This record gives sequence, C-alpha cells and structure tokens, in this order.
Amino acid sequence: MTSEDRIRWDAKHRAAAPAERPVSTLFRALEAAPRIKSRAPRALDVACGTGRHACALAALGWEVDAVDISSAGLAIAARHLAARGLRARLLMADLDEGWPLSAARYELVVVVNFHIRARFGELASALAPGGVLFLDGFLEGHPTQQPRWCYRTGELREAFCALECIEYEERDGRVLLIARREPDAATIFRP
Repeated sequence: MTSEDRIRWDAKHRAAAPAERPVSTLFRALEAAPRIKSRAPRALDVACGTGRHACALAALGWEVDAVDISSAGLAIAARHLAARGLRARLLMADLDEGWPLSAARYELVVVVNFHIRARFGELASALAPGGVLFLDGFLEGHPTQQPRWCYRTGELREAFCALECIEYEERDGRVLLIARREPDAATIFRP
C-alpha cells in the first residue's frame, strides 16, 4: 500500500460507524484453535481496521496483536478496547511493505476482507504448531469489489494445501478458509 492508501483508510474509518460484531464465522475457527493451558492463546488480527475481531478475541481471553495501516482505525480500536477494559497490542504497519510476522507464534491468524496474496507464505509460517488460519474475503466476481481485491476461485484452497483444511466455502461472492497447521509438521507454501 502507499501513503494514499493510508489516507483513504483513515478517511473511511473516521466517516463510517465501525462494525462492532465480528464475522460470525470467526467462532467456527475458534472451535478448531488449539487450547493452551499454561498461557493465554495468541492471535494475530491482520488488517484489523477498527478492531472488531481483536476486541472479540481479547474478551475471550486471547493475547492479541492487531495490525493495520490506518492510524484512525487503530485509534478507534484502542477506544473500543479501553471502553470494555480489554487490551491488545495495536501495531501500525503497511502489510504490503513487509511487516515482519513472527514464525510459529500464533494459535490463530485472522484475515477478514483484506487481500494478502503476497504474504500467504508468512501467514502460514506465523501459525504455531496446531494453529488455525481464518481467512474470510471477497471472491472474484463480487459485485461491489474491484477484481484486484478479490481471490480467484479455488485460490485459497490451493495456496494453503499444506495446511489441514477444516472448512472451505465459496458462496455469494465470498470465500472462507479455516485451516490448521499440523502440530508436528513444517508448513509448506505453494504460490
């Protein structure tokens, strides 16, 4: 992204009423995520916007890193978290510029409505053994989205074929992938 993208997203977040509820399919991914006894499970919310998923995860006891390009979106997320007495680590970064993802760190990686094809390999590598990737996005042909922001039919299933597919759906211009990294296997990415 560019500084123009940052300006555009800042304006969008300032003008719109933020969505407060997470996408309902996120809870299906939580059912598949590993249970951690010795510490809070860790989640990464990629392109978190105003933090609706980060807030939901923090409320459930997750340790959350939430990253976005928009300072306005992150400020709204910080207010929502504070109002509910929750905490998350909010990070401003341009994901297209190569924000460094920690390898094998997260039990859950969440990507909603963000096209991140260039970072597929890093997303898979960011999963801890047994960790779950939750990706919910726009599918090619979506009536309100530019083609460059949409995934091709079958693209996510193929790209993450080294992960155990828990759920995959393409419907109504949307694509959903819930996939798990094997507990004892290295993650292999196929471009």
